[in-house]
Amino acid sequence: MIYRLSLLPTLQKFISSKREENSEWIYSSGYKVGGPNTKKTRAGFIKKGDKIEAISEEGDYTISLSGEENKELEFIPDERLYTPPFLVFDQILGENNIPISFVAQYGKKELLYFNRDFVGIHAPQENISDLEKIYNSIRFQFNNLYRFYALLISGSCMVLTETEINKRDIDALPFPENIEYLNLTKAEKILLEDVLEYYIHLGKAISEKGQGRKLHEKVSQEQLKKFGEIFCEALNPIYSKNDKSWQCGKFSQMQSFTICQLGYGKNEGLSYERFDHEELENIIKPLIDNTTSNRGAMFKRVCRLYKHLNGYDCVFLIKPNAVRYWLGSIALQDADETFIDLKEGGR
Repeated sequence: MIYRLSLLPTLQKFISSKREENSEWIYSSGYKVGGPNTKKTRAGFIKKGDKIEAISEEGDYTISLSGEENKELEFIPDERLYTPPFLVFDQILGENNIPISFVAQYGKKELLYFNRDFVGIHAPQENISDLEKIYNSIRFQFNNLYRFYALLISGSCMVLTETEINKRDIDALPFPENIEYLNLTKAEKILLEDVLEYYIHLGKAISEKGQGRKLHEKVSQEQLKKFGEIFCEALNPIYSKNDKSWQCGKFSQMQSFTICQLGYGKNEGLSYERFDHEELENIIKPLIDNTTSNRGAMFKRVCRLYKHLNGYDCVFLIKPNAVRYWLGSIALQDADETFIDLKEGGR
């Protein structure tokens, strides 16, 4: 998925192509004050006041009356960057989108400033529809896709700080002329949803109030049912024929692990095979709990057991109860691994 999106033209390339047509296009970070030992230049056109301080996820910007009037700055962008119409990004990853504001006009004043914490795109008035296209794609139409992509490619988000992105991440956002190429397949949507709903919390506290707890809560029956459906949907385009298909049996939840039965055979005929108490205690539980590899740590294994039962080729997935083992993206992974096992077994 990431490879496919990375092959598409980027936002930076889109703007570069527009600038070749009209040099009035400006794309840059805001001004930088810099440290005491950096080379600086006086910014004559930046006056005190009318400075963007923050951008909400709803696209509204907050104005501060403070500014760097007649101050020497380390980096000063082209003055036209601050002239409407322009787009301005806050370099953070919001909960619903990358905060972006569309400034089509700004009262009677000509300029609206922002510093290096923001990235702006100015276009000539006759190209305002292109700014609207960028804004609508990032703010509304593909907001989750852009959050997902920025999260995965960023070298700062969840590395330096939890939500920080930078201009390089915005540069690399996929932005083809035909935005139909940004539509995702069903499998890709499953991956995106899991990343934004669950994996984004990896590394966070798993205490009662910590967001990381979400990955470690006990999986529900509804989540297990969805897991089974995704697993079967992934394999059935390959195997479904002659009234036979992959089907999901029942789930059996124990105190520390869950057993999921999936089987291939005659449609709607899969019966559930229960494990007896001796199998659970003497075979399955020791497989899950690995206490011998490293006595200084506790490991949990995930297992796949294959059996032929009542005319069905069955696989039993046996894993801990935590949600992170039963996500839709994990169902796709388990389906891939099961397919490989079956191919190696000549099926």
